Amino acid sequence: MSSSRTNEFATTNSSELSNYSFGREIGHGAYAVVKEAIHKPTGERVAIKMYDRFKLVDIQRKKQAIREIRIQSRLNHKNVCKLYEAIDTPKYVYLVMEYVQGESLHAHLKASPNRRFSEDKAKRIIHQLINILVYLHNRNVTHRDIKLENIIID
Repeated sequence: MSSSRTNEFATTNSSELSNYSFGREIGHGAYAVVKEAIHKPTGERVAIKMYDRFKLVDIQRKKQAIREIRIQSRLNHKNVCKLYEAIDTPKYVYLVMEYVQGESLHAHLKASPNRRFSEDKAKRIIHQLINILVYLHNRNVTHRDIKLENIIID
């Protein structure tokens, strides 16, 4: 992993990639891989989303990544994963994010008896989701990819 940086995607508080020790892969999508990592100076566990720059040559995909960084940088809610910084290198764009331990709502639901939640549990989850959506919408943010797999239950 190269540590020389560019600034196209970097946040103003961007540090060095060498500050992180990478661990196992914890997720992946069409455009990015997410790895668990340790911030060496503090020992804090983080999640790092790695965008391959080659996949960001498409102007629309590039705009989406820049928009994701801009939006995530200004969000601060206890139930929204925090973006700590974005580090820009020649090969990858790294989004250093809060590590959220738990399982997806999808996995949690599949593991529940008869793949159902009690009414009380469903109410608690829906209440939290509505609060998050109100928070986002009050900031003119639309999630655009709400699904059970993207909701982490801790």
